[in-house]
Amino acid sequence: MKPLFTILAAIMLPVIASAQQNYREGYVVNNNGDTVKGYINVKEWETNPQSVSFKKNHTYREEAKYTPLTIKGFSASDYSYLAYVGHVSNNKNVFPDLDSYRDTTTRIDTVFLHELISGSKVSLYDKFKDNKRSFFYKEGDQAPVELIYYNYYEDGSTIRTLPVYISQIFELQRKYLGGNVKFTDFDHLGYKRDDLLRVIQKINGGGAVVKKSAGGYDFFVGLGGIVSGNQFGGDNQFVKAGTVNSFSPKISAGVDVYTNSITRRLVLRGEVSFAYNKPTFAGQDPLYTGLAERQYYAFEQYNVTITPQVLYNFYSTSKLRLFASVGLGLNLSFYKNNRFFAEGSTPGYLYGPYKLEQYWANFPLQVGTLINNRFEIAAGYTGHAAFTSYTMFSISSSILGGTFRYHFK
Repeated sequence: MKPLFTILAAIMLPVIASAQQNYREGYVVNNNGDTVKGYINVKEWETNPQSVSFKKNHTYREEAKYTPLTIKGFSASDYSYLAYVGHVSNNKNVFPDLDSYRDTTTRIDTVFLHELISGSKVSLYDKFKDNKRSFFYKEGDQAPVELIYYNYYEDGSTIRTLPVYISQIFELQRKYLGGNVKFTDFDHLGYKRDDLLRVIQKINGGGAVVKKSAGGYDFFVGLGGIVSGNQFGGDNQFVKAGTVNSFSPKISAGVDVYTNSITRRLVLRGEVSFAYNKPTFAGQDPLYTGLAERQYYAFEQYNVTITPQVLYNFYSTSKLRLFASVGLGLNLSFYKNNRFFAEGSTPGYLYGPYKLEQYWANFPLQVGTLINNRFEIAAGYTGHAAFTSYTMFSISSSILGGTFRYHFK
């Protein structure tokens, strides 16, 4: 198993060193209106990007960088961004980082606005920059307009709000819906993505394209094998037995949850697995102990393990992902045949088998690859973790293993 782990790690190192790339088929719209098809390096933009990397061909090494000044916008997968150069409000609106007065000033900004809904009448965009969330609407081919929301401190402690955006949306509804405007549409209308999408969708009626939620999840099942390296530590006659290996098949099932379905750069995994461990330790040579026969210690350990993990995809395309992960293994162990024995008889000087803990933990590491978002091959290593609570000695095991997982879409 160790060579497999080494090979996968060696494959990942140059990928990690070259920084994450996630080129997806898409296009850019030049300032003259021409559309150029190619590949966009899609990232998990926590803030609106200031530039975007573009290749005409997936195999090209050279890439072009575009800014809101050089293109009108770009699109790839479920991402669409519109170049915007214009006025934005200066006020802060994210609690608790608020202004101490109502700041109505503006400035000129250059940014790509993230498209939330594309409608024949009105489209909706958002911008997150400098710890401030802003929303913009766009009518047809007109320039985007910011939906204004003031949220500030008055007298140093009282929070005041001025939801100008409600009157802006009311005017949009009256313009496009005429007498079909309902004041109930504005009940509890927050300055939030889902609330604003709801009213903009109503304005557009049918045909509006709402961008998919960025997050998602999938379930998987796994089958593999592990080698447990068991050993004694401290003051005990079985220390000299060294590492005793035990092989076991392993079955597992779980779920992956990700905040971004396109890049899946960060994945939270929950996995339940089952495997067993059956070592036999040989005691010291009777020649040196004065005993008639060599003494042995053995047990059977059956483990149900719940493992929350954090996976990071260092390389991600639509066909192939390479990842590494770290987790916490929470083990529930059941034991059978926990016993001492000798070559010919049960040793009399040992009073009973050692007490092995039912609950214990370890820390698994893993590297792997996911092909076509369905087929995963991974190699894992877990350092030594003890499942005894004695002060003078311990029994612990490390784990090397490989797993094949199938992901359901």
